[in-house]
Parts: sequence; C-alpha cells; structure tokens
Amino acid sequence: MKEVPCLFTMKLKKVAMLLLTLCLLAVSFSYKSVTLADTRWNPNMTKEARNVLKYLYTISGKNILAGQHYYSVEPNANWAQEISGKAPAVWGNDFSWDEVASYRQGVVDKAIEMWNSGSLVTLSFHQNKPNDPPETGWSSVQGWYTEEEMQQLVTPGTELYNQWLVKVDAIAGYLKQLQDAGVPVLWRPYHENNASWFWWGGRADLFKKLWANMYDRYTNHFKLNNLIWVWSAANPNDWSLPMEPFYPGDDKVDILGMDIYDPYKQSFYDGLLKLANGKPIVISECGNLPDIDFLKQNQPKWAYFLEWGNLLMQNNTEEQITAVYSNPYTITKETLKVPAVNMKGNP
Repeated sequence: MKEVPCLFTMKLKKVAMLLLTLCLLAVSFSYKSVTLADTRWNPNMTKEARNVLKYLYTISGKNILAGQHYYSVEPNANWAQEISGKAPAVWGNDFSWDEVASYRQGVVDKAIEMWNSGSLVTLSFHQNKPNDPPETGWSSVQGWYTEEEMQQLVTPGTELYNQWLVKVDAIAGYLKQLQDAGVPVLWRPYHENNASWFWWGGRADLFKKLWANMYDRYTNHFKLNNLIWVWSAANPNDWSLPMEPFYPGDDKVDILGMDIYDPYKQSFYDGLLKLANGKPIVISECGNLPDIDFLKQNQPKWAYFLEWGNLLMQNNTEEQITAVYSNPYTITKETLKVPAVNMKGNP
C-alpha cells in the first residue's frame, strides 16, 4: 500500500518536468528572432537601448506604436494628444540645419523629459552641406555635391571630410548628453538616401561610405552606445531609386524604415520586410496616417509609424486621428511598457 502514493508522486514529477520543458521550448521559440539578432547588434549597446530594441522585436506582428514628429523650433507641441486624448508612444524631433542650431539643446532637454515620462525617442538630422555657411539653411540641406566632391567628403584626411567631422562631432555632444541621462535614441540620420533631393542621397556606394563613417565615429570613437541605428529609405516612386543598393549592411543597422508619402502599397512593405532579414521594420515618416485595421490584416510587421509634423492636421481629419489612436492594435504612450526599462509606468 505504501508504494502507491510513491508511484503516483513519481508520475506527477514526470508530468511536471514535461510541462516545464514544453514551457521553456515555447519561450525559446518566441524569442528566437531576438536571440539571433543579438549577434548583429553593437555588443556594447546600453541596457536601455537593448531593451527598447528587444521590445520592438517582440511587438512586431502584434501591435504598432503610434509616433509623432515635432519640429525643433516647437518641441513642446502636443497635437496628437490634444486631438485624440492619447499621446504618441514615439516622440520624434530633429537636430536640423545650422541656421536653427540654437534650438538643439532644447531638443535634447525635451527628449530627456519625454523619455522620463514614458515615451520612446527618435531623432533625425537634416544636415547642412558641411562646407556651407550656417545661413544657407534649408537650401543647403537640399544642395548637391559633384561625384568628386562627395568622394572627398567620405575620404578621411581631406578638407571636406574634416569639415564634415566638425559638424557630426557637434551633434555627438548632444547625443552624449542623452546617453549620460540614460536615454536610448532611435537614431535616424541621412534618411531618404535612395533619392537625390538631399546632398547625401542618390549615389549608393558614396552614401554607404558616409553612413559607415558616421557609424564608426559615433560607435567606436565617441562610444555612443545608446544609439539604435535606423536606416530609412524613400518609398518607391518616380523620383527614388531602388533601395537595396543603399542598405549599409546588417552590422551597421538595427532597424529598417521607409518614409511613405504615397499609398501604403503592399509592395513597399514586402520589399522592406525582405531586405530587413528579420530586423524590425518601421514607417519612419508618413504624411497620411495609416489605416490600422489594414496594417493589422495585411502589413502586421510594422513596429511603429511616425507622422511628420503638422501634416498630422493638414492630411488627416480629427476623426481619423482619433480612430488611429483609439484602435486596440495601436500602442500609445499610455499603454507603452518596455520590460526592464526605468520609464514611467514600467517595472
């Protein structure tokens, strides 16, 4: 009689071990993509940046984060929340051109505030041509270099390269402030590179050298390990080139994005998803807010969208904005929870 409970106990233990093994396998498979991606990340990435990046992997296919870009001259704007009652999960801004460089410290201060209050932060850089005077402003951003000049700019030791170095080193100082404050940055320089409307675009090999130079300068020289590198192409149209030749490579990119100012074609999504090779993809700029139900059904891997500036109000009705922010598939600031990150509302 004493052997019966003993056998029963042994069977229970076997069942428990089997269940534990199945649970561990399930966890292993669910995080497989994140684990594999670790080998392609900066090995010195800060804990905060690493956890944000892992989070974007895990929500891909399950939800999309709402994002909103604000201008450097008015970083305190809050348009989306004023209209919808909910705040974007991703706060975006820009270091802009030299003519408005006096606003850059305000962008940094606001970025720290937004991170500490529970938002993710993405920053871009509409950089002047490095050898242009500051007063040239936006016209310089949309200026052009000859093939020979651009070759000089990406070649260490040349006058143009040294002028470029002064400009990017100045921005590194602001990014260092953010690292010291514990703020990870979805860093998106030299966007829409597969088109020719910015001086850095339109020439794939030269662009990739430019990107590699900045990546090396920021990662290896300045040790800016809070940066999550976002490469973003212009959506395919009559004025852009195929994006694939412009991709800098898996070892220098963490997230792939597309700036979409045309309808959300399935071919845009499919092409970027293929190029990403398992990395997260994002709508890094948009003029019209996406139809969230359409994305959920047909393009579920987008991790976030970033509506560009006042196009939010120009291109979308208040009803559309509210519908996007109220959709259960959309993650807003109120529902954003990045595991193991010291943000408001997080563990």
